[in-house]
Amino acid sequence: MQQHVIFLGKGEVRMPTAIREQNLTFHYNLLNISEVNYKIFLRSRRPEEKILAILANFESDPPELVARHICRELDRCVPNALDAGRYFRQLCILAQLRNLNLNFLDNMESIASFFSEEKDIFYIRGMQKGMEEGIEKGIEKERVNIAIELKKEGLPVEYIARVTKLGVEEIEKL
Repeated sequence: MQQHVIFLGKGEVRMPTAIREQNLTFHYNLLNISEVNYKIFLRSRRPEEKILAILANFESDPPELVARHICRELDRCVPNALDAGRYFRQLCILAQLRNLNLNFLDNMESIASFFSEEKDIFYIRGMQKGMEEGIEKGIEKERVNIAIELKKEGLPVEYIARVTKLGVEEIEKL
């Protein structure tokens, strides 16, 4: 059996390729993925291997072109949208590991015909959280508006605080 370690870091690999202890000697192959041409990964039939192209050497190809190639290959070899969406999310995570900029990720999203942002669980969670925050801000704004109106009417600050659930100090500042 062969063991392989894939190095994902930046720069030159300085890791040992063997472990030598008393009564134990263990060797493994060390591969710096950034030295492998990305097109090698795209030749694979397996989508799991195709997405590794994002971590490989782009040579002189711009990242956007590489993203286009990877997405096209995934689109071609992944039959259903559910699996395709999963591979696309994995591709985005690997792109983040490589510190590719946001324009690159936006480009990937526009290329990937199989990815539906509206069906993505992170998108849905973000939308729900945004809606909850928006509702809370709206309620808070309405409390302040009511407090302002009640203060104009000359009602006591303590009464306004009790009705609006705002702090006395906050009402006095209005």
